[in-house]
Amino acid sequence: MLAIIPARGGSKGLPGKNIKMLGNKPLIFWTIEAALKAKNVTKVILSTDDKEIADICSETGIEIPFMRPNNLAEDSSHAIDTYIYTINKLKEENIYHADEYVVLLPTVPFVSAEDIDNAINLFHENEADSVVSTTKLDFPKEWIFDVESDTNLIQKTENDISSKNRQEYKYSFIPNGGIYVLKHSLVSKERTYYFRKTLSYEMSHERSVDIDTNFDFKFAEFLLKKI
Repeated sequence: MLAIIPARGGSKGLPGKNIKMLGNKPLIFWTIEAALKAKNVTKVILSTDDKEIADICSETGIEIPFMRPNNLAEDSSHAIDTYIYTINKLKEENIYHADEYVVLLPTVPFVSAEDIDNAINLFHENEADSVVSTTKLDFPKEWIFDVESDTNLIQKTENDISSKNRQEYKYSFIPNGGIYVLKHSLVSKERTYYFRKTLSYEMSHERSVDIDTNFDFKFAEFLLKKI
């Protein structure tokens, strides 16, 4: 299966984060190395608009068949459009023709080759429409509420969260951003990652760190010393 690793150059939350050194290598190298080691991945490509990222990553063995257009690298751009464009472009240039692919975000560095293989196996064994890596929420979703920005007034919800103990609620999950196993035919038509048969591949909190801020990066450095 093809693996796409998207890496935009213009990060606002943590400038240059994709090539910032985490441990002894750039952040993005963690994801590239996991993808190259995964047994179920046959081709790994980088989608980037940034020449510096492309130059640094070229030493890893990842393929960079073309640069991402500027209109797909703006703050207002949607990631899903990048994936649709990439698959269409690969088909046009006779590089890749299969419908299935996996997206691996470089901001989730502790995704392993085993995680990638397991998610792809889950996808194939269950004939799924997609697989999304997730992590368990630390608290019940019923505890979430809105607050009015001008008055700080808490909006009352349908759930009286004071009437139940934490243990009485079911666990909920959120996507951790690390792995998306997808079908181009469905993604390009529906413009979503979630379909009738989308399965969850659960990962631990420690391996679900998604780096968007300097605090996230410092936390990843802390975890790296503990893993």
